[in-house]
Amino acid sequence: MDITDNSIKFQTLIEQLKSSEIASQNKVFNLLQKELRAAIAASDDIDTKAHLKALQKEIEQLISSILGDYSNELSNTLELLVPEAANMELASLSSVAPEAVVFKTVDTAALWSKTRNRALMVKGYTGDLLLESFIKDWIRPEVQRINNAVTQAYLEGRTNRELIDAILGTRSMQYRDGMLVTTRRSADAIARTAIQHVASTTRQLTWEANQDLITAYQFNATLDSRTSATCRALDGRVFDFGKGPTPPLHIRCRSTTIPVLSEKYDWLSEGQTRASKGGYVSADESYYSWLKRQPTGFIEGVLGSDRAKLFKNGGLNAEEFAKLQLDKNFKPLTLEQMRDIAPEVFKRAGL
Repeated sequence: MDITDNSIKFQTLIEQLKSSEIASQNKVFNLLQKELRAAIAASDDIDTKAHLKALQKEIEQLISSILGDYSNELSNTLELLVPEAANMELASLSSVAPEAVVFKTVDTAALWSKTRNRALMVKGYTGDLLLESFIKDWIRPEVQRINNAVTQAYLEGRTNRELIDAILGTRSMQYRDGMLVTTRRSADAIARTAIQHVASTTRQLTWEANQDLITAYQFNATLDSRTSATCRALDGRVFDFGKGPTPPLHIRCRSTTIPVLSEKYDWLSEGQTRASKGGYVSADESYYSWLKRQPTGFIEGVLGSDRAKLFKNGGLNAEEFAKLQLDKNFKPLTLEQMRDIAPEVFKRAGL
């Protein structure tokens, strides 16, 4: 076992936890579907504004109660994850370090408090996005979206049967055509991203408590076709604590980080490997150096036609291409922004 391999195995366990959480969500949504169906079916067709408001209030209470309880359960799961993640990380570090090296532990309560108060770096959100609001504030827009459908049904004179189909979906489509499908996807995204944040932050805080032994961290993206443009470009980069981005960088982010040990322990990193779509590769392999060796069709599927031409024919090595993808705030650049920075690369690529 080595540091990189341990980090990848840790992320594999986190992905399994996410899948387990989604299985728990299915039970929640089965209950919500049952309760919504009963509430709408028990109501007469909406024929007055008073009737409309009464049904909307009942729907709001149902969704807020059931999803609110789920949000509290998710918070409990995340709190329990903190000591588990910290202990796993300390065990991982101890397994590769000399016996004389002792890593400092961090109080569990302090870890949870710091994790809750360390803002998520998720793309698309502005300001300090804290964990508690992230896992709770998504419910209100879902209530409003579904109650808007109730209003629309009233205005169009739809029957309760038609309203049930619109919200819950139809049996012939296995209920994939109802509005609740979008709510399920939102819950899935929130849970997966929150778990990633807690796992990633707990590891970072554990490393920060041992900065005499761990001096920095390396960004590590998943080597497959689903990896985001931002994570691809950051893969392999090393950052000082507090100076770089940490996963999750976007909804459903699967990237992880790897601790960088003090120079006196460099030998522990020799010969490390990392997992990829096609098997294990050297830990020194970055996303774009790995992508260089993939078939043209795969490269185009990942990057798109124009970026693939830049990648293959622009005369840049993997590291240079990665740096051209992001601005100073680690935000993806458009092709036109890239052209302004490096017009000669576009010329060489025939673009």
